[in-house]
Amino acid sequence: MAIALVYLAIRHFDFKQLNVKLQWDVLFWVLAIFLGAGLLSDLAFDYYDLFPSLTDNFTYLGYLPYYDWNILTAIDKFTSLSRSRVLFSLMNGFYEEFFLGLLLSTNKKYRPLVLLFSTVVRTSFHTYQGFPSALVIGVVFGLFYYFLYTRMYDNILPFFLGHAFADMVGTSFFYLFIAS
Repeated sequence: MAIALVYLAIRHFDFKQLNVKLQWDVLFWVLAIFLGAGLLSDLAFDYYDLFPSLTDNFTYLGYLPYYDWNILTAIDKFTSLSRSRVLFSLMNGFYEEFFLGLLLSTNKKYRPLVLLFSTVVRTSFHTYQGFPSALVIGVVFGLFYYFLYTRMYDNILPFFLGHAFADMVGTSFFYLFIAS
């Protein structure tokens, strides 16, 4: 990361292009991004379940009657995290979404290429989680983040934090309500 920042400084990159602002509505957008990505993940994996050879036939929706819908169950997922996991997740969320922000700071006429390139990169970075998961992260989340950032909210801070939350506890809305 330090090498990338030095390179950008040498190239006289205007860091002001990256809109990173702490505003009152950031918390709303962090939650919307994190929970929206979680719901999309659950739906994508339920779609994968239509193709048994792609998954292990597990779906969170199949366990709906067994969830503990108490908000404290979800909060417990975060309060039980180690400091190192929180720090690594914050760093990784920043790094990956900083990359997206850099790509989106290019000329708007290149956006279709940026979208394609960022989808390929995001997918390839997550293939260690298995190809079905990498496709969900690269394509579904990538398009979701791209749409929100380019059409709804151009402050990249909530994307850093929403991604970090997903790295901390996983990207599934329903997983938040599985009792420990």
